[in-house]
Amino acid sequence: MRKIFFLLSMIFSGFGVFAQPLVAPTLQDLPSSITTSSFLILVTDTNPSEMAIEVEVSGGGVTRSNVVPAGSSFNFHATSLVPKTGYQVRARALGCAAVAGCLNLGPWSTTYTITTLVAAPVAPILKLDNNCARFVGISWEMPARGDEVTNFTILRAFDGVSFQTVGNVPGGQRNLFDLGIAAGVPATYIVFAENSTGRTPSARLTVPVKAFVPPVPPINVKSSTVNKSDTQLNIVWENPEQDFACGTNIRSSYYVMIKREGETEFKVYDIIYPNASGIIIKGLKPNERVEYDIFSLSDKGLFSEHRIGVDNTYGPASKPTNFIGVAFKDAVNNSAIGLSWDHAPKDEDYFVIEASKDGINFMTLGKIKDGNNTFKHEPIEEGVDYIYRIKAGNYLFGESDYVTTQPIKYAYSAKPNAPYGLSGVISAAKVDLKWYDDSNKEENYILERSVDNNTSFVELKKLDRNTTRYTDNTVTAGKTYFYQVKAVNTLGSSAASNVFQAKIAGGAGLLNTEISIYPNPTLDFVTISNESLNTSESFEVSILDQNNMEVFKRTYGTKNVKINLEDYKTGVYNLIIKNPTETISRKIVKY
Repeated sequence: MRKIFFLLSMIFSGFGVFAQPLVAPTLQDLPSSITTSSFLILVTDTNPSEMAIEVEVSGGGVTRSNVVPAGSSFNFHATSLVPKTGYQVRARALGCAAVAGCLNLGPWSTTYTITTLVAAPVAPILKLDNNCARFVGISWEMPARGDEVTNFTILRAFDGVSFQTVGNVPGGQRNLFDLGIAAGVPATYIVFAENSTGRTPSARLTVPVKAFVPPVPPINVKSSTVNKSDTQLNIVWENPEQDFACGTNIRSSYYVMIKREGETEFKVYDIIYPNASGIIIKGLKPNERVEYDIFSLSDKGLFSEHRIGVDNTYGPASKPTNFIGVAFKDAVNNSAIGLSWDHAPKDEDYFVIEASKDGINFMTLGKIKDGNNTFKHEPIEEGVDYIYRIKAGNYLFGESDYVTTQPIKYAYSAKPNAPYGLSGVISAAKVDLKWYDDSNKEENYILERSVDNNTSFVELKKLDRNTTRYTDNTVTAGKTYFYQVKAVNTLGSSAASNVFQAKIAGGAGLLNTEISIYPNPTLDFVTISNESLNTSESFEVSILDQNNMEVFKRTYGTKNVKINLEDYKTGVYNLIIKNPTETISRKIVKY
């Protein structure tokens, strides 16, 4: 009918009759239809003669024109719009079927503004800020459109399935501290970003929540020499760092335990505050060995590792331990015994080492300073049982008891060397024999004697090692005796020494009964006088020095002899006087 009226108006217009002008449609929004990308608007047209309606939508930088058939009232659906964007909508009636070339265009309606809804938020991106046994700190970022978020909802699950809300924060907040975690139990988090349009979850974030752990043990625990005495020890240490950021290993106290000498178990000495760095253990005995054990306890009841040490209070030096000796040949083939020992307390200033061949009479081998634990005893005699003992000492408190070895022997490595320099002093009733030891391998000396010849030697005496003198009291006046000596051990005998001949006078000796030597001691001269000598008799005088070397020898035929000793060194000399039947020896002292 509207079209018929329109055609009639056109016909009448050709004959000078004018058509009624077009009026603007009216617009009305429909709020419930607004989405993030579309909306509906109600268009009401009261024109009786329009051919179409043009609806123009402008927004987001784009203007779109839509021509729809005429109708008195209809809903226009705008689609493919941009979220959160304001659009201006207007409409006009057309007297033509299309805008192009149309000469009858109605006025535009009042512009109506409609804003599309905001889009649902993008997914938050989670990250871990704090992983502690007491709490977990998480935060998140919005990669885009963060200002569109009205709030965040945070969910947590300990099993990855049963999620519970642990927080709801405003859209401007980007973090959460979760105090409801369980130490050592993993926690999984999801954060929902929410606005009026919807909610978008983040990816899951699983946190391996830290557990409470034992505190770190004390560092460099030791016994200090500061404030150490004979009745107390000063135990010191350094405090390790603690996890104050997360509180996983906070110390609440230190335990100090000790085991005193003679005890089998540690006992609590004291429990002290957590920042202590030392303790003085009092009431101890001098030179007492004390083991100490220092460890800490956390505020969650967990114990640290133990730090154990040992020290002795000051006192007399403690006894060395593991004292042993080993017989050996050194680099230059000398027989030796090497000694070694331990002395862990380090309370000594020196060691004293002694040796004995009988276990009763000891001689000091050396006094050596602290820090040494070996000693070489040389030269030694082969085949001899040596017993060693050692003690430690310090200058403040004294010396330890001795520690003694079992007998140590270097077995004979060869036959002994032959003794040499056999000589003697002859008198009417005895012969005093002397020789020189040239070996450290003899076990005995065998002194042999032959009567009236130099061939048939028989053993006169078996003597101990190191013997170099023997007096033969079994001689007979008028006899001639020949002596030789050998060194022997379990491997055999040495060659014989030189032979010494002793001719025993037939009666009482004149030299022994009448001779006098004076002054003795002397500074310069010594006089030998024997008034019983006949002037026709001669005698030989010789002088031996301290090394048994002959330094003077002369034959005299007078009763009185004066010998000048001015050029001789101070010391003791042997004066030997011989005649054809007798030999005597006297000591003279030159000062």
